[in-house]
Amino acid sequence: NIMNSMARADLSYEPLIQHMFRACMGDKKAGGGTRLDAQSVCNILHSHASLNIQAAGWQRHLCAYLEGLELRQVAPLGVANVAWSLAVLDIQKNSTVRWTLGALGNLEIQHLEPSMLRQVHQFLLWCEIEGLYDENILDKEWSSRLHRIVLSFRNEPCISELHQDVAGTVGKMNLEYQLETVHPESGYSLDIFLPNTNTAIEVDGPFHYMKGTQRPLGATVLKRRHLQQLGYDLVSVPYWEWDSCSTIKEKKAYLQSRLETLT
Repeated sequence: NIMNSMARADLSYEPLIQHMFRACMGDKKAGGGTRLDAQSVCNILHSHASLNIQAAGWQRHLCAYLEGLELRQVAPLGVANVAWSLAVLDIQKNSTVRWTLGALGNLEIQHLEPSMLRQVHQFLLWCEIEGLYDENILDKEWSSRLHRIVLSFRNEPCISELHQDVAGTVGKMNLEYQLETVHPESGYSLDIFLPNTNTAIEVDGPFHYMKGTQRPLGATVLKRRHLQQLGYDLVSVPYWEWDSCSTIKEKKAYLQSRLETLT
């Protein structure tokens, strides 16, 4: 519950995280000694992914717990959270991936919430990119059906003032661009797309980072990685760097320098 609350608030406190890790590992001085239940395992792993916490030892421990659970012990939301977490944290442990694929195969797609469908879709994309998908465990028709449903979602793009400012500057540089272009296979929406150079510009406001830090959250890390793996040249524009540019001349020079690093 503590880890869940921290993830929802985009907060991380390293000493507390280490204390909870020792407890999960059975350190009685840290309050451990009780075996974790299925929901706790899923919640902790999902919190790690949301906050982009790299803790290989703890994550190996959680994966071992998962693989010891019967599929019926894990609720559909837990399965979706685990799937997404493996993709974000890039945990390419074959036995855990196979367990997750098997758990997904037991779910009824029509009973999953849209947010869960998106999580699973990103996991399956990760499996395809990394060569981890095993259609002997999860039938391709199941994943194709989910893919079609996710791509049918139509959300109105929310374009912030920061996003509009960056796009306006791109326009003043006489570069052809498109706003909120959707990649047809992944379903990812590109903040600003430069078709002539196949470049994606991602405008990363404060909600892309852990509060009070310049550390990107898990969803942002996964999107950046996937866009590059899908063949885009990627430019990430952090809000604090953009805010340091006070004039249009400085903004144009900043973007030009970022784009030149791609060539």
